Amino acid sequence: MRTNLICYRKRLQRGAAAFLLASALLLSGSLWSTTGSVQAQADDPTTATINVTGTVILGLTIEGLRDLVFDEIVAGDPKTINLDGSATGASVTGEEQSGTFRIDTRGDFTLEFVDLPSAMTGPEGATMPISFFSAWSDEDDGASATNNVATDAPTEVIVPESEIFVFLGATVEPPPTQTLGEYETTVTLRATFGVD
Repeated sequence: MRTNLICYRKRLQRGAAAFLLASALLLSGSLWSTTGSVQAQADDPTTATINVTGTVILGLTIEGLRDLVFDEIVAGDPKTINLDGSATGASVTGEEQSGTFRIDTRGDFTLEFVDLPSAMTGPEGATMPISFFSAWSDEDDGASATNNVATDAPTEVIVPESEIFVFLGATVEPPPTQTLGEYETTVTLRATFGVD
């Protein structure tokens, strides 16, 4: 009886050892297979990768370059500042200048004056009628500005990458009873990259 029990235990031990050995071999094979697969993918000579990069920038920038200056205005006498900066009226001082905007653009864009004023404001809220006109050029010279810019609607400007100048002229029409003193207003021009 004791001899049979000893034989049974030996067979059980040999079976357990064989099972452990088989499990170890299977696990080792699995690890080798996974590692080999990853290595094969990393060393695949038929594939390659590149990076894709880019930087977003503005399509254009705009700045107010010069103010529109009437200098002296005689009550009861209209005065006009032309796009080239010259003036007509009863009092021309030589200090007048047309207004100028400068635009750096990567291509076509749209211009639009925003809420263009119809009057300048002076002492104690007095107002003086004013009307505007505008044109653009690729030169900083109002005399070369022959491309009209609408003052009451958007204007499409079809150009390559370039520097553009928008000139603004105006006429004031003060009545003889116009309140004396300094008058002012502001003009806003919006430039939007692209056209409809």
